[in-house]
Amino acid sequence: MNQELKMVTLEEIIITKDNPRTGIKKDAEFEEMVLSVATKGILQSILLRKSENGGPMDLAAGERRVLAAIEAGKRNLINPESFKIPAVIRTMTDGEFLDAMWIENHHRKDLTPYDEAVGFKKHLAKRKETGQNEDEVIINMAAGVGVAPWYIRRQIRMVSLPKNIVKWWKEDRLGFAHMLELLKLYDDKEMLQKAETLLQQWYDRMDKDDTGYIMSVSDLRRYIERSGILLSKSRFDQEKEGCIGCYQNSDIQKAMFHIGDEGKPVCSNVICFMEKQRAHITANFTGMKVVREFKVNDFRFRSELEWNDFHELFNKNNKIPKCLECKDFICILNMDGSVDHKMACIGTEKCADQMNKFVHESDKKKGKKGTEQQSIGAGENETKRGHWHGEHFREDYIKSVLPERLAATVFGQDKSIVKELQLQLYSMVIGNKEVQWDFYKTYMLSDKDKAEMMKDQGVDNVNDIKPEWFRIGEHALLYVIFTKMKNTTKLTEAIRFVTASAVSGGTITTTTRYAIAQHIGIDIAKEWSPTEDYLSKKTMPELFAFATKWDLFKHPDFKVKVKELGGESAVPEKLKKKVLIAGLVAIPEKDLKGKVPEEIVKIMSQNGSMKDFSLEDFKPTDDDD
Repeated sequence: MNQELKMVTLEEIIITKDNPRTGIKKDAEFEEMVLSVATKGILQSILLRKSENGGPMDLAAGERRVLAAIEAGKRNLINPESFKIPAVIRTMTDGEFLDAMWIENHHRKDLTPYDEAVGFKKHLAKRKETGQNEDEVIINMAAGVGVAPWYIRRQIRMVSLPKNIVKWWKEDRLGFAHMLELLKLYDDKEMLQKAETLLQQWYDRMDKDDTGYIMSVSDLRRYIERSGILLSKSRFDQEKEGCIGCYQNSDIQKAMFHIGDEGKPVCSNVICFMEKQRAHITANFTGMKVVREFKVNDFRFRSELEWNDFHELFNKNNKIPKCLECKDFICILNMDGSVDHKMACIGTEKCADQMNKFVHESDKKKGKKGTEQQSIGAGENETKRGHWHGEHFREDYIKSVLPERLAATVFGQDKSIVKELQLQLYSMVIGNKEVQWDFYKTYMLSDKDKAEMMKDQGVDNVNDIKPEWFRIGEHALLYVIFTKMKNTTKLTEAIRFVTASAVSGGTITTTTRYAIAQHIGIDIAKEWSPTEDYLSKKTMPELFAFATKWDLFKHPDFKVKVKELGGESAVPEKLKKKVLIAGLVAIPEKDLKGKVPEEIVKIMSQNGSMKDFSLEDFKPTDDDD
């Protein structure tokens, strides 16, 4: 490698516009770096690309250090003309320079999900300019930073959404979970435009009221699910299926209520539309081009799947032969029947690992340096995939214990003023549409109706009944509360139920629910214990680090279970993942309580770092007045 180590001045350095970093955050850490540069200089070498004509050189790595030196010069803390920086000067091709610059920036501490996605997109575009194939670039990028190719593809899609949506994400007005919901509309431009309009109206209202609140993920999800679908997207015979005269056809609504005839007819019953579409596609599945070409055995609609429910496959020539006989080898379709993913696996992680192994061995035999396909969720180096684990599993625990804890610690003696309690209950239910279904199902729905709904929806538990659309009638609610609930015991029970439903439901943010949990005495750091579901989401290095930190390999129940499964507990690093998890799950819950990873106890700040939670974070500022 042609390189040299040399001391250079600031004038010899060019900060290129191709850098994936979208800006330097001048925080306390940057301020500390500026002062350090002024007193100690720069100790760690930067990386420069050698200039062909001996002039200034492009900066590949170390931009933050250089900017700190420039800032120190502006403050007259150093002499910018004579100040020198140690630099590795290397001869690099355009591609090598882009790779070096991108990888260095990708691993910086202050990288936000937005910056990361922009970096992926820029680097892909630059690499494609050199004539490289997109799949090849993405696979090389994934290998360079230790993530799966699907992760990079997804992030690039996020910053390819409409400009306003991307702008709101950059400004933290939309979170990562919002973007995942909006990605479901990626191929439905009309629905995406509707969602963008909705968000714009929301933010206009919030800016006017000066509240600064962002729309909750659950509100956005409900809007997407309930906004309807264009009837023109149907593959089935609309007349035969009764859609032409159906009251959920927007054309019928327009005629009934004398609404203008703008726009195309929309079906407001997405579930009904989807089932009719499913039946038609199932009947004609074997004749579809994607089936003939890729030999898939089934399909799912994209709207039915979360991003981590499937493993995307990219190369039709690298399938394990038994995939062709597996029911989990499918294609993923959009609601209109168009293809979203030509090949995908909805099987287990083990199945995905076998696919990876097969592809690796197949390519090795062919003399390839890398593979042209990898499956989603298959790599143990997939460092970014678990970003949601802490919040998700903390949330699961809090939701499960909130109702009981509220009943035991929050509510005091029964009140004696029946009318006051009746009005309290009415106000709580009518003012929160999210608890109305739970209240209706529990206090207003007859046993006969419950049984029929359970039968219609194919569920065994009344709590699993899901309404397609529901809003309680205010008169019916008044009648039930005023005539059926006339004693303090029943009213207090109902108030407790509604309160628990509200704080355990999906409308408040996870951080707010965490605050409520702390307020009533739920101590996550002492009470939480890892579940099998949580452990199964972690990579082997993460599992090993967790068990090592808490000395769980020495627990007698762990040893017994591992031995029972044919493993050797004395050499835990050689255990298979399922054996390691089984051993950890075998440890009694009482011995696992308090063994809490940082991601469970702490919350994620807006810049993606973990921090301790405090109610002071909710304190209004002068700007909120």
